[in-house]
Amino acid sequence: MAFIAKPKRNNLMLNAVSATGASDTMSFPLMDVTYRKVWQVITTGTATIQIRGSCDGTNWVVLTTVTATGATNEGWIDNEPWPFMDANVSAYTSGTVTVHLAVST
Repeated sequence: MAFIAKPKRNNLMLNAVSATGASDTMSFPLMDVTYRKVWQVITTGTATIQIRGSCDGTNWVVLTTVTATGATNEGWIDNEPWPFMDANVSAYTSGTVTVHLAVST
């Protein structure tokens, strides 16, 4: 299920998860797909996190990957007009994964 991005606000995509799997899908209204998207990935263990984009909300393209081996706090900015985005824990060994998405115009 997709939820609509809230501009100028923090959207919690994953909250201290400890398993593989994708977040809910964030959708951007067609006229607003040019929002700046700022991602923050915070981990306390070992995991691989993908930030993904999609044109249809089903078929995903990996835009960037964060490979964490211990406490990590990384950021990434996306200015591309993806109408759907999510965060996906593609590999998990230990700790927790939290992903925030801040959106601005």
